[in-house]
Amino acid sequence: MSENDRISGAGVNRIGSPSDEDISAFGLLEGSVRDLRTRPSLALPFLLMGIVLAALNLVRLRDPVPVQLETIGRYGVAHLTVLSHPGSVQLVTRPVGAVFGLRLLPVAGIAAVWLASLTATAAAVTAVVALVDGDSVSPRDVASVTAYLAGLLAVLSLVAATGAAFGFVGKLAAFLAFVFVSVRLFPAPVLVARGASIRNAVRRSSAAVSGHGVSVLGFSVLVGTFQFWLGSLPLLDAPSTSLSLRVALGTFLAVAVFAPLATLGAVRVAALASDE
Repeated sequence: MSENDRISGAGVNRIGSPSDEDISAFGLLEGSVRDLRTRPSLALPFLLMGIVLAALNLVRLRDPVPVQLETIGRYGVAHLTVLSHPGSVQLVTRPVGAVFGLRLLPVAGIAAVWLASLTATAAAVTAVVALVDGDSVSPRDVASVTAYLAGLLAVLSLVAATGAAFGFVGKLAAFLAFVFVSVRLFPAPVLVARGASIRNAVRRSSAAVSGHGVSVLGFSVLVGTFQFWLGSLPLLDAPSTSLSLRVALGTFLAVAVFAPLATLGAVRVAALASDE
């Protein structure tokens, strides 16, 4: 198989490419659910990732540096979530300002947990793509996807921090930039997992989403919001159960149920990527 065929997913025995009428928010969701029902083994990488991320969130909770829980209790049921990338789960977050003024050792610990969570996500995404393509998982591809995710989140964080410095208008502009970048680059991790360079994946991803941006955004919001609701459920009014256990359960459920759907949706959109 040529490099172009591998990157675009052509010529492999994979879960079916979408037809034009399937490139809608509900079409992508329905297709992803169908793919998962056809091959339940596609959920396995994210079952393992859910365990890893649950453990990492417990580490974050025990860290003396403040964290916040992104749940229905904080934002309400009407809160909509846009995924920054396939496999993204933001149940336990840390305010950017919380790391200012810290010594090197705590910062290094925070960075290590962050990198471990990105690596776990990259490994799960790469494993699903490999299963879809009938290929083997390459450590090099996992490293490439990890580097891509780190760069993406660094850029999005910088945009958010810059926007926050300019009040409401700046925050609104930063949010719109977040939505635009997240949607245009939604299938990029799939292309990187198939061996594309990050620059090539960004270009092909943007081309694949062109003309389907509203559909990809709708799919991202559907999966992201359902994931947000499910992850929040164990944290709603259960004082008799420890917070750590509820956070671990919420993290695992959110990852195990919805992260595979997001990734399979990205696989379907990536099938539209041009080889040029």
